[in-house]
Amino acid sequence: MMVRFNRLTSWHSWDLLTISEIPESPPPDTTPTTSDCQGQARQRKNMTKFLGENIIPTPDSLGQLGGSLPSVGPGPDRWKNRAASRFSGLFGSNAGAGSFEKEVDRLEQLQSKLDSYSKYGLPKVPWQLSFHQDSWEEEEEEANLILEDSWKELLDGPETLTRRQFHQQEAIWELLHTEAAYIKKLRVITDLFLSGLLNLQESGLLSEVEPTRLFSNIQEIVRLHTSLWNQVMLPVLHRAREARALLDPTLLYDGFRTFDTRFQPYIRYCMEEESCMEYMRTLLRDNELFRKYITWAETKKQCNRLKLADMLAKPHQRLTKYPLLLKSVLKKTDELSARDIVSSMVVMVESFINSVDSQMRQRQERQKLATISARIDCYEAVEGSSEEVEKILKEYNRFDLMAPMRGTSPEETRQLQLEGALRMKEGKDSRMDVYCFLFTDLLLITKPVKRLEKVKVIRQPLLIHNIVCKELKDPGSFILIYLNEFNSAVAAYTFQANSATQGRCWIDAIYNVQNQLQRLRSEEDLRRQQRPRSCSGVDVDDESSNSTTSSPILQHKEKQNSSHSDGSTETLSVMDMEERSEPPLPPSINIEEPGDKSPLTESSDLQSSPQLNGLEVDGLDAQCRSLSMDSAYGTLYPGSLSRELQPPPGPSEGEETEEEDGDQRNKGEEQGGGGNRGAG
Repeated sequence: MMVRFNRLTSWHSWDLLTISEIPESPPPDTTPTTSDCQGQARQRKNMTKFLGENIIPTPDSLGQLGGSLPSVGPGPDRWKNRAASRFSGLFGSNAGAGSFEKEVDRLEQLQSKLDSYSKYGLPKVPWQLSFHQDSWEEEEEEANLILEDSWKELLDGPETLTRRQFHQQEAIWELLHTEAAYIKKLRVITDLFLSGLLNLQESGLLSEVEPTRLFSNIQEIVRLHTSLWNQVMLPVLHRAREARALLDPTLLYDGFRTFDTRFQPYIRYCMEEESCMEYMRTLLRDNELFRKYITWAETKKQCNRLKLADMLAKPHQRLTKYPLLLKSVLKKTDELSARDIVSSMVVMVESFINSVDSQMRQRQERQKLATISARIDCYEAVEGSSEEVEKILKEYNRFDLMAPMRGTSPEETRQLQLEGALRMKEGKDSRMDVYCFLFTDLLLITKPVKRLEKVKVIRQPLLIHNIVCKELKDPGSFILIYLNEFNSAVAAYTFQANSATQGRCWIDAIYNVQNQLQRLRSEEDLRRQQRPRSCSGVDVDDESSNSTTSSPILQHKEKQNSSHSDGSTETLSVMDMEERSEPPLPPSINIEEPGDKSPLTESSDLQSSPQLNGLEVDGLDAQCRSLSMDSAYGTLYPGSLSRELQPPPGPSEGEETEEEDGDQRNKGEEQGGGGNRGAG
């Protein structure tokens, strides 16, 4: 069989070839002539007859299918567009074709809007930008930002200045000039990027973009600096212009002495800056309309060839630049009184920046801790002996890694210091593979959960200050002895690392964490001692009632009006009350090396409380006193408290006694109890 190609010139010459089948050797008596070939070619030009009427869709049938033929202009690619429309109608899904057309329409609509913005300018600033006022006020603000080319134009004879004065004026001028330029950059973000986005959203475009997630509180930042300029920096310029005098740095003090309150919006902006950047990168990657809009905006001359990401980073860069600018002024100021004022301004600015850095660091640490906490699947440190016991334990078999650390500043966040797989031996025969987490104040012993990238806690959390760490003879092995408040061992765990180096790394890390925790607690103790102490005894009682309320066991006991209580939980309450009423002494931790003989000790001097949250110690029987509970914070045993307690004073105001004779006794001793509280 031979294949012959015949060229058709009815659509466009040399663009379409048709294929026809002819016999290999035609009979001699039926040899086709030139006219016959032309007739066959004319017949083949009828594509409906060649392909069939049911294959080629008509415009009406495409309308029923939900498709449409695109308008095709003259040109050599006309037949290609027509063929593409046929294939999209034949093989494309209706939903896909509809969404594609909508996307094309939105792109065309966006391009039309952007073209109109380029030709006629951006429309009026939307109402959402509340810091903008009337147009005449905007023009006035723009005029206020216009500065002289140099500070020398403010003076009649700048050449008469000394070299120190010359450099001082240069430093002050740099502070003022960069502030005006910074405000202009901020307004590019709001008046171009944000304003354009809000106007497009009012037209139904880019409505899926969240302006707050993209720009955070940039409006508050602009309002802040506009106020700082008009109230503080512009008056300095006006005075120098009117008096033809030097720029006075002391006039800036009124604005910078309230730096911490004035610049509060920066805390939120700096906290959200990273998430805003990530949101912008996601939109640029996945949203074609947004990418087209941002590309259009970044080509404007106001951006000065800066990208949106560069401009969004300007606020925190400006914040960190204030100390440098003020120190430059201070360095070139000779007058003693002016130096003191500028120096105090530097201290205020640096204090605020350190506060922002601290909050950002704490936020990052909390995010890391939350990520680790999400890896903990369950808490199975205590197992019940029956279903009934399991139901009771279910309420308490939990562990909150996000809870604050005890004995340290609330601003401190628990940090992960080391994690890794170890081989644990408990007792003589029990061995298992575990995964340990070493934090600032505790050690978690966990076990990986199969088929999940999570772990479950299999032993009680070990407080770092109650741990004695000893290196063993076997390379890479060490033992952890867990002590209670009497320095008595309540648990011992032997760990084997994969290598001697790894084992030594764990030992060193535990020692370092113990030292760090001791330092944090000492700092918190010193900070508490510096606080003004309250001389009122009512606060102590209030704290006591709050502590009672926070304990579910004490709530249950008080409802029954019973004199017996769970000693361990009450001890928790008493310790919490005393930590708030009077700063405790820092625990003394002796970090031992493997050759030391003395155990790790901790000071357990608890301030005696004459009454445990309204429940008298005398009412505790021997059985109750012998009870103890191993909690996440170690074993708490209330028996030692009763031996140190003084005769109970009278109850605080508002407390109820259980027996009438108790009321009479408390009335008789009320004055003595109040005196003790006042002395405390």
